[in-house]
Amino acid sequence: MTLIQLQPYLKANPLDVPALLQIGSRSLWLSSLCQQKTHFFCLVVETPQEAHDYELYFQAMGLKNVVYFPTAVLSPYEWLETDLDNLNQRHHLRQQILSGDLPSCLIVHYKAFAHLLMDSATWFKYSLPVTTSEEITPHKLIQHLVQLGYQPVDTVSQPGEFTRRGGLLDVYPVGFKDPIRMEWFGDEIERIYSFGFSSDFSIQNYSKLSIPPAYEWVIPAELWLSQFPKELHTALSQFHYTSEIQAIASQLHPMTNFVELLPVSTRFIWDERLKAKLKDYLHQLET
Repeated sequence: MTLIQLQPYLKANPLDVPALLQIGSRSLWLSSLCQQKTHFFCLVVETPQEAHDYELYFQAMGLKNVVYFPTAVLSPYEWLETDLDNLNQRHHLRQQILSGDLPSCLIVHYKAFAHLLMDSATWFKYSLPVTTSEEITPHKLIQHLVQLGYQPVDTVSQPGEFTRRGGLLDVYPVGFKDPIRMEWFGDEIERIYSFGFSSDFSIQNYSKLSIPPAYEWVIPAELWLSQFPKELHTALSQFHYTSEIQAIASQLHPMTNFVELLPVSTRFIWDERLKAKLKDYLHQLET
């Protein structure tokens, strides 16, 4: 998001935010607003610790389903591939919001406005639908998973991984609570179910589900590689997901930020000090 694109959010402050100095007092005021359910509220904070403190107060006050949208506090230039937990939570929250299951309140770090992720149209386009009785070979389905950024392992243990053993394919979709197992009979998917790590017993059966991309960008199979520097050709052609590819994600497909996921009537709760910090941060990125 550029400074120009940010202007509507910097100017929009329809709430008369009282000058409450203590986080407990602010939490009480915000909890009362959220429980009225007249609008969807997004609370902008300065640090992850502040977000955690708000979550604790909201929980104590009986306000359930308050969700923190985690984003890298570091500069995008210092993107780390180890941000798996946060990535998994962002995917889960995206699926929750797109399904219409809005949290009571969303908490975001002010730098979340600058964090790019694929737009919803691209998300739906590249999410991989699988259904029971579908005729598709494990080999073909694995090709799709690799394109979406999933990695082969001996045994799945974290989101973004898959493993195949004969007619069984285990996938841990990013954003899912549990890994998924698909069983084949010939070239037909016979059964789909989630399972736990402590045992192979099924937790939930599915007739269909959609496996999202493993990252917040995707490398299109039809990509014309010649438009990119030579050093990126190998990574692109092999669907190798790296921080260098993330840096050119906006050239692969449309990108947006978390705001696109929210209802248009969302009210952002933040003060002028945080707005100024975000403006300075975006100015640093642009220069």
